[in-house]
Amino acid sequence: MTVIVRSPAWAPCHGCGAFRRRRRCQPSRTSAGLLDLFRGGSEAQTLPEEPQGTALLRWLEGRGLPPQKLAAVAVPGAGRGLAATQPISKGEALLRIPQQLVITPAAAAQQSSLAPLLESTPLPAWSVLALWLAEARAAGPAGEWWPYIQLLPDHTGSVLEWSEDEVGWLAGSQLAEAAAEIRGAAAASWQEMQPLLAQAAAAGLGPPGAFSREALQSAFSMLLSRLVRLPSLGLGPPSAAAGQARQAQQAGAAGEPPGTEALLPWADLLNHSPASTAFLDWDPAEAAVVLRTDRRYWPGEEVHISYGQKTGGELLLSYGFTPKPADNPHDGCKLRLALRPGDPAAPAKAAALAAFGMGPSQLFPLRMAAAPFELVHYAALAAAEVGSEQEAGQLAQRLFGAGDIPPTLQQPALEAVVAACQAAMKAYPSSLEADRAELAKLEAADAAEAAAAAGQRQSGGSDAGQQRRQRRHQVLQVLVYERQVLARTAFVLQQELKDLRRMAGR
Repeated sequence: MTVIVRSPAWAPCHGCGAFRRRRRCQPSRTSAGLLDLFRGGSEAQTLPEEPQGTALLRWLEGRGLPPQKLAAVAVPGAGRGLAATQPISKGEALLRIPQQLVITPAAAAQQSSLAPLLESTPLPAWSVLALWLAEARAAGPAGEWWPYIQLLPDHTGSVLEWSEDEVGWLAGSQLAEAAAEIRGAAAASWQEMQPLLAQAAAAGLGPPGAFSREALQSAFSMLLSRLVRLPSLGLGPPSAAAGQARQAQQAGAAGEPPGTEALLPWADLLNHSPASTAFLDWDPAEAAVVLRTDRRYWPGEEVHISYGQKTGGELLLSYGFTPKPADNPHDGCKLRLALRPGDPAAPAKAAALAAFGMGPSQLFPLRMAAAPFELVHYAALAAAEVGSEQEAGQLAQRLFGAGDIPPTLQQPALEAVVAACQAAMKAYPSSLEADRAELAKLEAADAAEAAAAAGQRQSGGSDAGQQRRQRRHQVLQVLVYERQVLARTAFVLQQELKDLRRMAGR
């Protein structure tokens, strides 16, 4: 089976990670029909059926997955994906993955050989899923979930797989802090598991070697790149009209708290597009995980979802890929503002900020074209002189509730944000010019390599040197753009400062 598609927009692989060089699928020859020509068929390419993905579909169908309008396909440069096999309308519900095929923490605990220990020694959801995944991998073809497990990549490219010096490339960026938090969480989870793993070893539970540090680190990385948050899981059906069968299906799901993260076999073949606004979620009315499409799809088009409105750096840390900034409307960076050290009014200001969901130190997302409303308002509160908690609360209400900055605070607030942007730019260990030059060299080398390899069958793997070079390329792309955003934000606010000073001088 082959699926004819128009040249797709850039879409990285959810599970495979863009840093891995993959075999390019050789398209079979096809003839474009009349409809194909109207749809751009002259530029169509053939996406062949992906055999393992199709085998997983058949296996899941035998376990209750309803008929699908999607087929597993091999996407050049992006591993696997799902493409439409029939016309799909905007807003249509796809997938319908029933509860018994959704691997929630509760389901993982029940299926694990460690179930008796997990009852007496509860662990966080992420740790329970990691133990299940490591055990399922170690079980091999004899394991119940092997048709799904064998599709998972060996590596994801997430920051949990980076070397220490590669993590060091993030120095100066807020991403370095985020990377440390992710890696620290994995290390803490490993330590937290030790008493339970000691009991498991003493009782001879689990396949040999299933719960080694390496196996669980790999499981944590896989979860970082594949877990899907289901905000509506655990919510009951919208009315009492649902039949008893539907209510019975809901009963198990209702035991999961809203926002539960889960592994979703078949659904996690969907690739990300920065332009997509479609998300996976539990639908109480369907008693299943569904995808409601954000646009119409023709047969053969690859269907995309959003992994969230994330910057390129955030995608890189979790998924191992980063789109070009021009392709990602959510790209940018984060700027930290904080109350002044030694400010005697800091406790009062912190209490006032807490009432609006903010802390004494706060990260603000910056984009090339915009900054969040609260950015300058936060800086105004930090710069203000207040004498009491009541006065701080009243000022916070004016700033964040009414959206009004007192005239006396406008200039110091803008100056504080400009200074924060400039300090953030200086924190990077290398200059913007040097990073741009290195990035240009890597891009030229990549282009030359691609031209040399054009028309040739590529090997399926990629050596460590190539992986490292591609990761360096990705990191530089992120760091260069971050500084461009910081510089743009500072420039725009400096123009506002000039206007304020000019008006004040009249």
